[in-house]
Amino acid sequence: MRKQLKVLLLVAMVAVLFVMAMIVGSATETEVADGAALVDAVANAEEGDTIKLTANVTLDAALVIDKPLTIDGGDFTITSTSADYIFKFGTDGEINIQDVTATSTTAGAFQIITVNGTYILDDVNLDVAGLILNHTAAKGNVFEGGYILRVSNCVWTSSATNAHLISHPKRAVNEGVEPEEGEYPCEATFTKVTVNANTIYHIFKLEGARVIIDGCTVNNANTGRVFYADTFPSYVTIQSEAGPSLFNVGEFVGCGNKAYVIEIGREGENDDITVNATASVFHFRSSALPQITINGGTYNRTGDDKMMFECGLGTTLTIKGATFTSTGAAPLFNGYSKPLLATYIFENCTFDIAGKTFASLANAVVLTSGCTGLDANAMTVKYGGADYKLYAAGNGFENSAAAGAGLYVDSTVNGSGLRFETVISKAAIDNIVATLNAAIAKKEEVEVEELDPELAMTVAKLELKFYTIIAPVDYVAKAGGVFTKAALDAADITGTKYVVVEAVNSLAGINAERSEVDAAGVTYSAALVNLKSYTRGYAAVSMIEYKDNTGATVTYYGAFSSVDNVRSAKQVADNVIADAASDYNVAWKPVSDPKAAVVDKYATGIVG
Repeated sequence: MRKQLKVLLLVAMVAVLFVMAMIVGSATETEVADGAALVDAVANAEEGDTIKLTANVTLDAALVIDKPLTIDGGDFTITSTSADYIFKFGTDGEINIQDVTATSTTAGAFQIITVNGTYILDDVNLDVAGLILNHTAAKGNVFEGGYILRVSNCVWTSSATNAHLISHPKRAVNEGVEPEEGEYPCEATFTKVTVNANTIYHIFKLEGARVIIDGCTVNNANTGRVFYADTFPSYVTIQSEAGPSLFNVGEFVGCGNKAYVIEIGREGENDDITVNATASVFHFRSSALPQITINGGTYNRTGDDKMMFECGLGTTLTIKGATFTSTGAAPLFNGYSKPLLATYIFENCTFDIAGKTFASLANAVVLTSGCTGLDANAMTVKYGGADYKLYAAGNGFENSAAAGAGLYVDSTVNGSGLRFETVISKAAIDNIVATLNAAIAKKEEVEVEELDPELAMTVAKLELKFYTIIAPVDYVAKAGGVFTKAALDAADITGTKYVVVEAVNSLAGINAERSEVDAAGVTYSAALVNLKSYTRGYAAVSMIEYKDNTGATVTYYGAFSSVDNVRSAKQVADNVIADAASDYNVAWKPVSDPKAAVVDKYATGIVG
């Protein structure tokens, strides 16, 4: 009996201790009805407590929350007269703010003063004069780690004009050390959030973060972008799983300098995304091979002075199922004049562009498949095993592109083919001479004007050599639109990849002494005969080579355009016959019957 009693007493004591632990560790709810009571309640609260508003309150300083708490606004309003922020977060725990409106004519909304916290904001509406959410990681004030931010069902309004509204800089992440690929210490999700802004900067600028913008609306009356990251790799997805996403803005998204993942819409999900932009919709400037995809969406550009795409990339950008409209006269594309080569692939897209579609594209190749609103006569090329239309490509160097193409007609099909003509301007050649003269002058430490005539380079001393490179245009596409020998050599192509023809007999425009170039420049041509296909597009680009003052070979390639530099034999033959008007035999037939028969064969498809 006594042993049994001891056991029962022990069990009872354990039960009492357990109940006491529950009482001590349980959260409490405190109701407040004014600003002073709110400040006191936060200061005296235990971790995990809830503070609930029962009336509208006014704060004259930032409310610093330095412990895990829940602020339940009860659908009331917090008005701040501070010139700082309404809330400051300083805990590594979880802060939950819900069902409240916060306003200030002078302050910002949220400032994060530490990291590794989790901040949940639901049904928190803002109308502030400053930043909406900011991190204090300024120069010399860095933080280790990251934070988690979850925002939902909010309407945020800011009248700030010269700031990023929702941002943290690189110093907010890992003490300013760039994270490894795929590691994003800061995570931010915005679901059903409306942002009303008037800034020239960015709405979201969260560097080194994994960001999801889902079912949101952004209205910016100024020129700022919705999302932009510049210094640290970021991963942003803009989607509509939670509902339609609408962006009425100056610009939409962009990146620069570092590698990023930017996903607009989820593949195969037909996300309902609409962008109305007065300037560039997509603004990408990065040489670090960003992973960018655009799946669906409607993109309307209403401005007249900006292209829809302002891109300087060195990678492949795939756009699927998107609709592009523009009432402005500016072309769809503008490529930065940088030595970067990108491939833009449009699949099943719709274009309704008032201006030209691909009229201003540098350093890129554009391929389309299943698109509407484009020129049906664009060149067809193979890319990745599929058929695409090739619309534009390339940007040149000092010398101009091959000026045109035509048929080189012999009396037999095998002896006939395509002829490409090149015109290189006097200014381009003079520039080469002047560049080398400047190098010689620097080496001799004299001014160019004072250079000894014996040292000064002329065209003859430079020993300029002129070439034409000819290759199938689908090979150029496989080389990423880079029309150089090195790029074609590196491409996944079997067999002969290109032909290089040196201009010797047909060279014109340099005087006998090879010291001066005619005002019209240098003209020469090259022909590719014995074609294997009369329908295949062949591309040509000009090339100049010479030895510099160190003896190294310097190469200049001409600009490449699929409009000016690509032809098929059938295409040219069709044009020749079309030019004959009503008098076929007289208008185009100054050649013998065998040569005319070759043109007929190319045009009617007997050849190839």
